[in-house]
Amino acid sequence: MPDRASGRADAAPCGGTPGPLGVDNRKMGRMVAWLLSRLCPAASKVALLLGSHRYLCQEQCEISFRSYLREAAPQFHVLETLVSLEDPQLAQSAALNCCTSTPTWRASMSQGVASRA
Repeated sequence: MPDRASGRADAAPCGGTPGPLGVDNRKMGRMVAWLLSRLCPAASKVALLLGSHRYLCQEQCEISFRSYLREAAPQFHVLETLVSLEDPQLAQSAALNCCTSTPTWRASMSQGVASRA
């Protein structure tokens, strides 16, 4: 409900302390892994493409992605993480290289990689 004085919406509609707003990167990584484990054939190779290991959000997403597949879908093989340094050309080159060099590659998760609209 909007606050009349400030015009801002209340982040805690039930009157309690407002919780954090934003993306939970642990849940995101696990959700993507869960989705891939159901869409891809068993024993597929999966690639991870990150913008940088310097960002905690991307690291958390990668860790939770690997963790879910290790726990719930151990038949999947996660390839070595590809880092693009937030450069779209490096990201494209890494993805194309993965496609051509890994014949059983079936999916990839891209987290934080720079993109152009």
